[in-house]
Amino acid sequence: SEGEKTCLNIVSCSYINFNKRVDLIIESLSKIDSFNIKWTHLGDGRTREDFEITNQKALDFFKNKKNIEYKFAGYCSNHDILSYYKQNIVDVFINLSIKEGIPVSIMEVMSFGIPVIATRVGGTVEIVKNEYNGFLLSENPEPAEVTGVIEKFYNLSDEKIKTLRNNAYTTWNELYNADKNYTKFVNDIISL
Repeated sequence: SEGEKTCLNIVSCSYINFNKRVDLIIESLSKIDSFNIKWTHLGDGRTREDFEITNQKALDFFKNKKNIEYKFAGYCSNHDILSYYKQNIVDVFINLSIKEGIPVSIMEVMSFGIPVIATRVGGTVEIVKNEYNGFLLSENPEPAEVTGVIEKFYNLSDEKIKTLRNNAYTTWNELYNADKNYTKFVNDIISL
């Protein structure tokens, strides 16, 4: 029998700015009523104003939502971020960037076996494989699309979630494990 989930622990990690669409995360989460959500955002606004506007949006959208607990953790060093992933339960990572180069934040969470929900932009499509190690959204999703995928993730079997987690770690290990890539790089240089 399935272990009864009581809460979905969601993390996002980025600057709070126009490109990162943290406001879209807020709006999308606010449409969920059927289960409890604990959302933590790691990272600060590039400006105080970016943070204030986003925080106000969260206050407005989550005002009467008893099922949503959220926290803006503010500025986090890389060490803080990695420690957070190691020490806390994170069910899924969400990244709704408008544009993305090489998404380091996604690689980092995958190193902890955390599946990802992300927009189909830039380097993200090289890493996130739909229903293999996470879920790809359209480039410019409406809140309903984001909400639908979060609900789908919540309703997955324990077995499917375990597979996504294993595949997330495998993706990181094969593509981005720095020690391995560094060794390969050194060996490539030596063989020249």
